[in-house]
Amino acid sequence: MIFGLTGLFSHIKASMLSKIKKIFIITTSISSLMALVAAPALVYALSPANGATDTLGGTCPLTNTSFLGFPTWYAYLHGLYALAPGMSPTDTHPSLICAPTIAGLSDIWLIAAAIVEILLRVAGLVAVAMVIYGGVQYITSQGEPEQAKKAQGTIINALIGLVIAVVAATIVTFIAGRFN
Repeated sequence: MIFGLTGLFSHIKASMLSKIKKIFIITTSISSLMALVAAPALVYALSPANGATDTLGGTCPLTNTSFLGFPTWYAYLHGLYALAPGMSPTDTHPSLICAPTIAGLSDIWLIAAAIVEILLRVAGLVAVAMVIYGGVQYITSQGEPEQAKKAQGTIINALIGLVIAVVAATIVTFIAGRFN
């Protein structure tokens, strides 16, 4: 009996590690792809031909709030005052914007860190939704031990995922804040 439980636990452990590896590979692939896709568009959008020039020679604070408190993709970048697109310095009242700037390769890593932080916060929301789903499963199990155990497993796995997502988002915020 003990040997059977040990084999069962090793099988569960191996399948969980396999799932964790798949999730890690998918998450890193998506964040890398997003960084590769966003970087050329960002460089084009911030080029002098599009109005984002350092006309005043000063830095400005970027607004880092977005929908539901998620960080923006440029959360860790510095900004420069620039003329709004279509404006010229000779206008009587030129409109200025605070444009995020990319000064080097290290700034691309800061963008990637912000994207990873966004994905981790989304993972946290998914984990909360899974806790709710597990609770509904538990309530609707109607005392059946097998379904109640499955619901408890869902809740426990979701809480583990939530803790991992919160800790990882905190680490990413701390590290990216130090490089900023």
